[in-house]
Amino acid sequence: MKKLVYRYTRHLRFRLRMERHWRHFQEAMSADPLPTVRADLQALVDAPPTRIGSKGQPDMAGLKRERARRIVAELQAQPGRVSATALATARELAALDTSDRTAHRVHLALFCVAHAGMLAALRGHLRRYVVAHISCAPRLDRAAASCASFAPLAGAELSQLSVVGSGFGEFFEFDAARQLLTVPASDAYEHLPSKVAAAWFALSLVEGVEAVLKVDDDHRLRDGAALMRGFRSLDRGSRAEQLGHLYFSDYLGAHNRAWHIGKSSDPAVNGAPYGYPGARQWATGHTGYFLNRPALRLAGWGYTYFREHFRTGLYEDMVLSDLIERLGGRLRHAEMMRLLSAEAAY
Repeated sequence: MKKLVYRYTRHLRFRLRMERHWRHFQEAMSADPLPTVRADLQALVDAPPTRIGSKGQPDMAGLKRERARRIVAELQAQPGRVSATALATARELAALDTSDRTAHRVHLALFCVAHAGMLAALRGHLRRYVVAHISCAPRLDRAAASCASFAPLAGAELSQLSVVGSGFGEFFEFDAARQLLTVPASDAYEHLPSKVAAAWFALSLVEGVEAVLKVDDDHRLRDGAALMRGFRSLDRGSRAEQLGHLYFSDYLGAHNRAWHIGKSSDPAVNGAPYGYPGARQWATGHTGYFLNRPALRLAGWGYTYFREHFRTGLYEDMVLSDLIERLGGRLRHAEMMRLLSAEAAY
């Protein structure tokens, strides 16, 4: 009976844990966050060594202490500024332990301090619903054409942005005039999961955004009324939801395992079939999909804690849906081709 109860409550337990993480972060950001960050880092430095309970267990407190000290040194070396090294180390610190609210708060607070201007610009631009056009720098003219098809609906409820990768660093940028979000990920095809996860991480930190529609730069709006129905159909509760055209695989690994060949810039990736089992079902990216706010936060959680999942996963739609389902979210089917079309010659 105990195992049965755990089976049906484990996802709820995770959601409660994640909500506590976010609540503690929001409390820290209600005023100047840097004093709280310094106190949090000192607490990690002062923590006693981990009591070793089994063979091979690392001293987790020691691992956190070493990274906390490096962040403290960075903050002392550049007062009032959060460096790229501090951001990278804070993300690594958080990723050590998904149960550590203090480390999670340090990472998010430092990110928000470093990106205060960007986040303020996003808050000023974004509305309740967001259409995110995933593109790359060489194809921004195509993203602009996609944006133009949605423009008649933009207004009090709906806003748009395009997403490209800078290819390096830790910093995000947002150009409100161009409606362009640049994230620190490669623009190459094989790094699309990291680019998309970075975008969802940034949007998860913008209050007021309730849902996002992900489209590619070859998508065009076909039915505006259906689009708004899709946004409004999303659950506004605590459960993560992804709404899209669901693909069902007959068995693990039965999907097209050569989709990336001929598209990837890395010869080693471009010349080999997909090397992971994959998922049994997912919302296909080439038809677009919706995410509600809890799903955005789940993707942001994944960007922090499961970096390799996105870095090596190759198929953005599959790795995201897999993460959402495994962490207790729900996938819902929608006939996306009714509201979106795609350019035949691309």
